[in-house]
Amino acid sequence: MTWTQTLRQRWWLLPIAILVVAAAIVIRIITTPLEVSANVNDGDQAVPRTATIDLRFNQEMKVASVQHAFNITPSVPFAFKAVSPKEFQFRPTMKPSTAYHVSLKDAQNTSGRGVSSGLSFKTEPAPTVAAVMVDNKAVVDGQQSLKPTGAVKLDFSQPMDSGKTPIAVNDKPFDSKRISWASDGKSATLDLKLGHSRQYRLSIPQTAVNRKQDALAADWKLTFTTLIEVPSQGDPNRIGAGAPVIVQIENSIDARPQAGMQQADMVYEYISEGSIPRLTAVYWHPLPDLVGPVRSCRLITIRLELMYHGMIYCSGANDYVLGMVWKFPNLVNDYSRGAGNVFYRDNNTRYAPHNVMMHGNNVTTYTA
Repeated sequence: MTWTQTLRQRWWLLPIAILVVAAAIVIRIITTPLEVSANVNDGDQAVPRTATIDLRFNQEMKVASVQHAFNITPSVPFAFKAVSPKEFQFRPTMKPSTAYHVSLKDAQNTSGRGVSSGLSFKTEPAPTVAAVMVDNKAVVDGQQSLKPTGAVKLDFSQPMDSGKTPIAVNDKPFDSKRISWASDGKSATLDLKLGHSRQYRLSIPQTAVNRKQDALAADWKLTFTTLIEVPSQGDPNRIGAGAPVIVQIENSIDARPQAGMQQADMVYEYISEGSIPRLTAVYWHPLPDLVGPVRSCRLITIRLELMYHGMIYCSGANDYVLGMVWKFPNLVNDYSRGAGNVFYRDNNTRYAPHNVMMHGNNVTTYTA
């Protein structure tokens, strides 16, 4: 008897074999433990704040059941995505340096079997600027009289994404081509030549990210002022020769520290009418970049003008003094007129009315 004949005679064995195989599959499904794994390990101490918690199951799950079974403590909002019936992603909005516990309670598969699990971890600190170095010396926010020599370097607490870490100087984006990043991403050196008697403000927005795409916790800034120094190339023979620049400088506590005083060839200090302290700085040499704060003309201004026949820079005056001063409009540059792009208000480090400053490098051009 051939095997085909045998098979025809015993056809009833085929349904039985199919039932046996099906029963074996059902038993395997029933007896296989329902398991879940996560991309974050229990006890991790440096999980990025932007991390996605990815849960993978060994069986197909009910989507709504998995979403409702997920819980994170402390409670934070999270986004949910079902990648597949066996993979689900949760993206919580987490804080830096914070301990979290994630629990999954009775997440059910398609046959109704449930699984519970949990894990604890801590997010890593947010990246920040650890130090600012000038000429290999640490600089603190608000530092004065900084010697303007050497390189400006920013050290970070974590490796940064150089392409997504913009640096600004005096609120203007610094050319990325002039920034040299260390290979480990933890320091950036600026091709910046510092000048005397100038204030510098370095800043990085909160959107800057490290190599794990974790952002700064907040906007960062640091301000320092370089050493006020008289230019060494000044010719003493120019003092008293020709018409000088005469600048009215405030001398109250709120006006300090003043800028540009040490470069002046002569400074008059006096108490003017109304018991108001004032300085008058007289320059025969070119002015430094930063001078001020500038305040109003006083009675003594008229006397000084009669003595030196120079160009006066001030910010207003009382009616009587204005009447005297504006008899000679070609010898006065008042803040209210704003000629020559000389005056500006420093709203970052000073407050009105003590914040009218001068671009000294524009003074000589305009006066001439």
